[in-house]
Amino acid sequence: MAIVILSLSLGVLYQAAVGATRNARVAAEYSRAIVIAESVLADSLSPMTNDLSIQGQFEDIRWSASTRELPVEGPSDSDLNSANPLLLLEVRVTWGDEDRPRALALSTVIAGQVDQ
Repeated sequence: MAIVILSLSLGVLYQAAVGATRNARVAAEYSRAIVIAESVLADSLSPMTNDLSIQGQFEDIRWSASTRELPVEGPSDSDLNSANPLLLLEVRVTWGDEDRPRALALSTVIAGQVDQ
């Protein structure tokens, strides 16, 4: 009877250890993805036109950045709206296996440039 109880206890402890290890690995991968997304976002913060679309890969982490013009509510003939368009800059990061893909997105609003 004691051996049965011991084997059941060891099985439960083994599953708990495996789960904790898996959670630590996922947290580390997520942290790496956040750092890459923040780096791409910071590198892309300079004023730009609204047609940005770039992508890349760092080790097993793939990223892409794109912008799109945000509609500004208010008077349509406002010089402010046409002189300083607002752009939504979005960075998407994906990683993981095909059976367990993971992804995250960071976004911010920046001032765009007017093509003259």
